[in-house]
Amino acid sequence: MRYSPDGSFLAVGSHDNFIYVYNVTECGRRYSRYGKCNGHSSFITHLDWSKDGKYIMSNSGDYEILYWDVAGGCKLLRNRYESKDREWASYTCVLGFHVMGVWLEGSDGTDINALCRSHSERVVAVADDFCKVHLFQYPCPKPKYTFRFDIFCVYLKVLLNVSSFPMSVDISINKQLQKTMLMNS
Repeated sequence: MRYSPDGSFLAVGSHDNFIYVYNVTECGRRYSRYGKCNGHSSFITHLDWSKDGKYIMSNSGDYEILYWDVAGGCKLLRNRYESKDREWASYTCVLGFHVMGVWLEGSDGTDINALCRSHSERVVAVADDFCKVHLFQYPCPKPKYTFRFDIFCVYLKVLLNVSSFPMSVDISINKQLQKTMLMNS
């Protein structure tokens, strides 16, 4: 579930494979259905809005990456490369052009549970099945161009949402990294 950058729309990814888009009016007190994005073959796992609020990028349970023209009536964009250079207001989709480098060789597609780009758009945090948070330089389209730090979570069995994980983690990184991360977040 995510609001458009200007707050005029709410997109809700559903377990029935659709993304429902609602028009938000009266300062958030009234919601009316604007449209439905139809095209995924599995449940919706992640979605993000473009900075201009006209497009949605979404991932699903079967590892699809789809792009939607919301302003044009929630239509599926058939040519994904049209969205390659699009700027996103947020970035939580675990699959996409800008984050292909977070997937390590040998990953089976289920290893990454969550991803969140920093507000500065310089760092992306990734939570995995192995109770680790990995920090990557953003964008990271290819593994060899990725600068990576690992943060090990000692209190969590499986980290599901990197954008709201508890701060009770053992961060084993040096002072330079701490300084870099503070400057980049």
